Amino acid sequence: MRNCSLTRLLLHKTSRTFHDTAKAWNQQNLSKWKATLKEELAINVPNDTENGCIYRVPVNMREVQPDAYAPTIISIGPYHLGQERLQAMEELKWKFFHRLFHPKQPNGVELDPAMKAMEDLEQDARRCYWDNAEQHSKDKFVRMMLVDGCFIVELLRELKHNNFQCAPSVQRWMLPTLRRDLIMLENQLPLFVFQKLFELTKRSDESSTCLEQLALCFFNPLLQSQRDVRAVNAQGIQNTLHFLDLFRQSILPFPVN
Repeated sequence: MRNCSLTRLLLHKTSRTFHDTAKAWNQQNLSKWKATLKEELAINVPNDTENGCIYRVPVNMREVQPDAYAPTIISIGPYHLGQERLQAMEELKWKFFHRLFHPKQPNGVELDPAMKAMEDLEQDARRCYWDNAEQHSKDKFVRMMLVDGCFIVELLRELKHNNFQCAPSVQRWMLPTLRRDLIMLENQLPLFVFQKLFELTKRSDESSTCLEQLALCFFNPLLQSQRDVRAVNAQGIQNTLHFLDLFRQSILPFPVN
């Protein structure tokens, strides 16, 4: 009888020890997952996409017709930067950049203010991309803003001087392809980047010239109509995000007074 009581006592103590151990283990793991969740909350900060306006084309759309969403000859912005098949135009970008900033060029522009301006705009520009263009370092991203932006600004100026019929630095066959490439969703820079560079590099005879108007004149052949782009501008296109948005707004019906 005494042995039975002792056995029951031992079983009770063993059971109590087991339950205490299990309870402690559960509490420890409960605390662990809480701590892990707090760590992830501090480290894995979601991208700020509230102001995002430049996106990647969804995979399911791209798979249907890949070529419809990829630039043919030029990369503008971070998404297609560095692609081997687009490198030929990088030489032309550098030619325009050299012409604009080299000290020995007539009417050359100072480079330092332009570099500083792009550095100041970097974070605002990144926030325009749905993924903040995180694959590119600050130096690479700012350089891209400066080189790509200056190329487009100078191209529009050159086209204006030739009544938008041709650009001596660009072969004529390239112009329709450039128009197409520059209204692709993944091939955009925020318009405020172009506007800042246009302002910093503006010449004395361009006081009344508007960047948006130059861009509309360039894209006008895509409209396939006789619509007067000057009338479009007169309606006051506002809050334009990028060239694709500018083109979109230009084909909207005029507001009825």
